[in-house]
Amino acid sequence: MNATIVAATLAGRCANGYERGAGRVVHAIKCDENDLCFGASAYRAICGKAHGPRSAGWSVRTDLEITCQKCLKKIPTHWMDDSGNVVTTEFLNGPKGSSDWRTAYHIPCREVRGKITMLVGSNVY
Repeated sequence: MNATIVAATLAGRCANGYERGAGRVVHAIKCDENDLCFGASAYRAICGKAHGPRSAGWSVRTDLEITCQKCLKKIPTHWMDDSGNVVTTEFLNGPKGSSDWRTAYHIPCREVRGKITMLVGSNVY
């Protein structure tokens, strides 16, 4: 896992004060661990949404939960190694999940109808 998934909203133009707080969708964006999302305006959401030419870009929001349904379907809940063993994302991000575990379990997966399915092609984040 070489990336971190964070919640973000489109900051919008904010040409005047009336555009603020008008209901927003919280997307998931993938940031490299090295840049820590400082260049978040260059990213697309996992669902494919991008900011427009007049937009202020993405605003990383650690206080909000992801609400975009397309993004939620593409976020991996499980990870698989080359031999087919599977662990949960919570395990890898928890105290027992070392960097060796994160290196070995590198194939993103989701549980769909009780079965573990690899996220490939357009479904991969």
